[in-house]
Amino acid sequence: MPSIVQSRINTSNDGWKHVVDRHFSNKNASQFTVTQDELRSLLSSTEIVNSLVIRSIDSADGVRYVREITLDKSIGLDKFNDFKPTSTMTILTDMHGNLVTVTPGLIK
Repeated sequence: MPSIVQSRINTSNDGWKHVVDRHFSNKNASQFTVTQDELRSLLSSTEIVNSLVIRSIDSADGVRYVREITLDKSIGLDKFNDFKPTSTMTILTDMHGNLVTVTPGLIK
């Protein structure tokens, strides 16, 4: 794993646009209940940036690095748990530390 992956989560890219379009809308997907500013703040926090990458996933667009974070408050609604509130989020970044997506709940 490139060291930059563990050192940052860059949200100024197309990944952030995907998150806003998919997880701050009425689409049939897990939805954030925190504001976009709150989520950006969480993603840039030292605690989350320094959280360990727990696995990698091969995709057509390259390897994705996965962090799973559990917070002390609800941050969204998990589609795969009947849209119940969740305090867990899954973050996927690419080999450069760029955000690919972040979603409430766990990605199976």
